[in-house]
Amino acid sequence: MPSPRRRGFTLIELLVVIAIIALLIALLLPAVQAAREAARRAQCVNNIKQIALAMHNYHDTNGCFPFALIQANDKYSCYTGILPFLEQAPLFAAYNTNVGPRDAANTTSSSTKIQTYLCPSMTLPYAKPDVANNDYLAPTSYATSNGDVYANLYSGRHLYGEPKGVIIGASTTNSGDSAPLTTVPCPPINVGSIKDGSSNTVFIGEQDYALKNDFFGSTTTRAGQLRGGQGVWAHGYPRGLNFSTWGKFNLHTVNDDVTSEENGIYSFRSQHPGGVNFAFSDGSIRFLKESVAKSIYRALSTRAGGEVVSADSY
Repeated sequence: MPSPRRRGFTLIELLVVIAIIALLIALLLPAVQAAREAARRAQCVNNIKQIALAMHNYHDTNGCFPFALIQANDKYSCYTGILPFLEQAPLFAAYNTNVGPRDAANTTSSSTKIQTYLCPSMTLPYAKPDVANNDYLAPTSYATSNGDVYANLYSGRHLYGEPKGVIIGASTTNSGDSAPLTTVPCPPINVGSIKDGSSNTVFIGEQDYALKNDFFGSTTTRAGQLRGGQGVWAHGYPRGLNFSTWGKFNLHTVNDDVTSEENGIYSFRSQHPGGVNFAFSDGSIRFLKESVAKSIYRALSTRAGGEVVSADSY
């Protein structure tokens, strides 16, 4: 008897099967990516929540929130000061608060990456810290809010108005950029200072290293390479840790005019689709959509502006 004829797949049938599999993968991949981003965003929310709680524990211990730069002359930042409240007491104990974060006595501490200070959605365009290139400061994904005025360097902050936020620059600052300079005291901020209500005032938000046209200068070892941002946890300086709502929200470009609203270097921003996570002064975490009105965005950062902001406006 002749053997039964075996029937295989035709070329057309094989191509159809491959096309169906490709279609299924194309449908599944965005869902997988969305699930991963949801997990990263949840971890980010947890991180910023822990930072907010540490700020409040610092407040309970010291009677006020920390300044972005706790000690004058660039000694240590608020994120250094709250380390004991983030279960990082040994790291804080190893930090010499009498010298700055780039001093040889502190580079081991200030170059330590702390997971609580890093959003898992944030990517770095280069290795940081990079001790071989004298870059000792570990990055952070979170910045404090000094209010709605331009976050200038400390030497001229008051040229643009008093900081109206919760985590303001330093205990003293200079009144202008040219001599003679007058030292201006900044009062400590506590919960009682937040007249607009702690549930209506942001004090911590996200930042990232995704500024598209922020490059290293010609005097650095990385000249011409993409820098993307300057956020570091051990340095309580504008651009690094202390931001404002002056600039355009969630902007990922910089501008040669540093005082322009179109300069994202001082702006809260993130790599989450559509917006940024913020911690409000009561410790709650909310996601502000990038479509929020400028007036609302700025009003949320002032501690005693008297603005009436509806919860459904952001």
